[in-house]
Amino acid sequence: MKRSLIILATALLTAATAHAEGSTDSAAPAGPTFSGRVRYRLEAIDTGPLASQPTSYTNRILAQLAATFHPVTDWEGTVGIATGSPNPISDNATLTTLADRKAIGLDLAYVKWNFAQKAALVAGKQPLPFWRPVGSEMVWDSDWTPEGISLLAPLTQGGSWEIKPVVAYLWIKQRRPTEPDSNLITGRLEATGDLGNDNKLMAALGYLTYTQTQGHSALFGTGGSGFAGNTSSGPNYASSFGIIQASAEFDTPLGGKALKVGGDLAINGSASANGTGFALGGSWGGSAKAGDWGVRYQYRHVEADATLGSVADSDFSGGGTNVAGHVFGAELGLAQNVKMNATYFAGSVGVNAAANYSRAQLDLSLKF
Repeated sequence: MKRSLIILATALLTAATAHAEGSTDSAAPAGPTFSGRVRYRLEAIDTGPLASQPTSYTNRILAQLAATFHPVTDWEGTVGIATGSPNPISDNATLTTLADRKAIGLDLAYVKWNFAQKAALVAGKQPLPFWRPVGSEMVWDSDWTPEGISLLAPLTQGGSWEIKPVVAYLWIKQRRPTEPDSNLITGRLEATGDLGNDNKLMAALGYLTYTQTQGHSALFGTGGSGFAGNTSSGPNYASSFGIIQASAEFDTPLGGKALKVGGDLAINGSASANGTGFALGGSWGGSAKAGDWGVRYQYRHVEADATLGSVADSDFSGGGTNVAGHVFGAELGLAQNVKMNATYFAGSVGVNAAANYSRAQLDLSLKF
């Protein structure tokens, strides 16, 4: 608690210093703004020789609704709800049991101070504050809404390049009184460069550490052990996590559509072995309106202790780490902000294992 108070005070002081140069608190904009999405999913999972029964088929729904309020120009507060179980990395609700009522939980609850142009201090249960290349979920699942404090404050604005430091102190698990708490502490630089002719390069380099893991109990995870692919020693983590993460993405127009290629690299220097993970892939096109279409591909190889499995992609090879394989996707716009999306995962549980996991998803989604 003392550490989090110090970090919050430091972040507030930093933001206040930047804000003091040109603060113009004024009347609040009229009314709240709303956003959300609804998705229906058909899914088939085949775990091959790992399975005790044939391919499983499920129908799932996802619903999210968020309201953002602006009491004054520079401040905002957001509250959001979503379907899903207590699982922190999935907002899906499975259709089962005579159309029973589906659980709804608090998905977002944060205060945001926009203290300068493109700069903000965020406190609470918030959207992931880190940029991900080509939507990579190798390190963080896209459904994860972490809890804590984050600070985004560009060093340069205008011109051809923007450099943005991002620092965050996020709660992972309160274990007291039997064990110490675990947190995610990270600092990174994110850069965006305009290369001309509609070409753009984005990159990020950072260090993240999940505190109090080695020698302590599982945080959360899929599977019986709860370690989500990370190595364990009895009931505890066998490794700590001090990770260097590097990401890059190049965007360019091709055939009237946006082509994006990029990758993600994670190296856990605190692991004695199996501490490297990488993802490489790209996408072409998209589906923001009727008739638009797009395709995407990614190859992923994530060793057991490359990153914390509990918050990594929950779909790829059953979720977590110690996985490898391919992701294929295609999407088609049916109307403005309405699309069909198909995804196929073909991989393995165990980076050196033969292919033994496949998953197919067909989504109908609407955003507003």
